[in-house]
Amino acid sequence: FISKFGIGFLSSFLTSDRIVIRTRKNDYPGLSITINSLQDYFDVRFASDDCSCGTEVTLFLSEGNISFARNMDYVCYLKNNLKFLTIPVELKDHRGKRATLGQEKLPYEKENKTGRDFVAPLNFEDSEGYLFLKAKENLGKLYALDSARGGISIFQDGIFVTQIDTLLPEGARQNIIGRINLTGKERCELSMDRNRIFWNKDQLSNIKNNIRLGIVDLANMVIHDTEASASPMEYNSSLVNHLAIFFDFNEINDEMFFRLNLQIRKIVAKRFRDFIRINFSHTGQNNHVPEADGYAEHWQQDILAAFAKRSRPPLPVN
Repeated sequence: FISKFGIGFLSSFLTSDRIVIRTRKNDYPGLSITINSLQDYFDVRFASDDCSCGTEVTLFLSEGNISFARNMDYVCYLKNNLKFLTIPVELKDHRGKRATLGQEKLPYEKENKTGRDFVAPLNFEDSEGYLFLKAKENLGKLYALDSARGGISIFQDGIFVTQIDTLLPEGARQNIIGRINLTGKERCELSMDRNRIFWNKDQLSNIKNNIRLGIVDLANMVIHDTEASASPMEYNSSLVNHLAIFFDFNEINDEMFFRLNLQIRKIVAKRFRDFIRINFSHTGQNNHVPEADGYAEHWQQDILAAFAKRSRPPLPVN
């Protein structure tokens, strides 16, 4: 990630006295590269004939780091940060013990616990992402949403960067978590310490839009399962009201609004209508609602137009 700063790989000397790299491509001779210090030249030679395709890096640890490395604690750290690599990384310690990193799957797996899991994929051009929501059930009937904390975990090329809850609408942060692995065109600039992302305006808008569409899909899944299992009316009403908290009318564009389940759409429309009604009462002598200027989505404009005509805007019917 930070190779352009020139400090990434050579930070290996924080723990090691010497580094040996053996690497070979198909149809090319292998190379053996030895780095003895940051102040000396790299020693580059042709490798022996038994050099296999791929790259092997050996760190010869400095005396003070040997005891730490022997307990393999660092493997836990690496497993948490190198999760979704396209090329696996295999570690082998001084005793020959091996650990493979980076081969986990980004989609959330169903848990074998009580409740029901809902997973929505996010529609990126190059990257991959998923949102996760869990609902509680009793005798096969959904009755409440389970709590979840953590926000959205952001990976880039399979390596963990940061965890952000502000990418989720405020009302959804208690219940939804997600993972996004940025690749290709959606890759972002990172800070030198590799734990902050510098979004540009278009990148941030795109990722937020995809997340909100994913939340729409999650809400629709929950309501569909509630209706399919013929949950009692009080269960259904409670879930619909809870799911509606996820959607702020300030952030719902036409695509999200008309994709939403009708029950939630009615609640979102009513909240916006009530907001306009309160503002309209302060500007009743005018033909429009100045405080609501900037609400340019068609569903919002329909409600605004009804107030301008002094009529009560209808709620969605389909």
